[in-house]
Amino acid sequence: MSEVALGAGLYETVRSDDGLIRFGRRHLARMTASASVFGLPVPAEAQFVRAVRDGLKGGPVVRVTLYRGEAGDALLAGEGRAVDGTDPVQVTTLTGWYAPGYLLREHKLTSHFHGVWARRQARELGFDDALLVARDGAVGESSNGNVVIVESGALVTPPIDGLLPGVMRDALIRVASTNGIAVHERRLTLAQVRTSDGALLTSAPRGPYEISRIDGTPLRRVAPALLAILREGVEDLARAGSLAL
Repeated sequence: MSEVALGAGLYETVRSDDGLIRFGRRHLARMTASASVFGLPVPAEAQFVRAVRDGLKGGPVVRVTLYRGEAGDALLAGEGRAVDGTDPVQVTTLTGWYAPGYLLREHKLTSHFHGVWARRQARELGFDDALLVARDGAVGESSNGNVVIVESGALVTPPIDGLLPGVMRDALIRVASTNGIAVHERRLTLAQVRTSDGALLTSAPRGPYEISRIDGTPLRRVAPALLAILREGVEDLARAGSLAL
């Protein structure tokens, strides 16, 4: 059976506008690093850009996949879709779906069944997404994004331990640091999320967006001034680290 059929590949989901691939250099660097870890062929920048360009006919958000060809070369393809909104979302919790220390989750593997199934289960229950939680109550991530909360004016997010090192997570940390906002990378529990001063999910195509409810319980909203600082800073980083189409 082929490696493609077995899902033995990598992917990045990027957003493009105004002739730019937002965070393009960061996305390519992450794919390159993961390819090196798994012994996959490293994509050239021109290949990556071409795959994004080819996928744009389907929409400005493009999923770029990387597989090894029969000759050992890098095979890249892009598939586009529309941009998701940034409205606050309601989430449910799935316990046992986060496993600290699971190294494969620290890479964007095309075998992403756990995320697809988690999101499907959440939507069948009437929610927008799910928080993946360890059996001991530690919060990991959503079906396809990192979690960041606001606590006493600081940002708190779980450390990269069986979690994807998200492009938007990294951007928020950088923006916070340059604006004098403390950032703590430490274990996060559901109780902390529920009693926080606001909680965010992160997505490179969508930006940071709020969680409004967890399992029906409303959360506090992130202070508008803080959210504006984070979103404006992210926009600057997205363009500064872009690749031209």
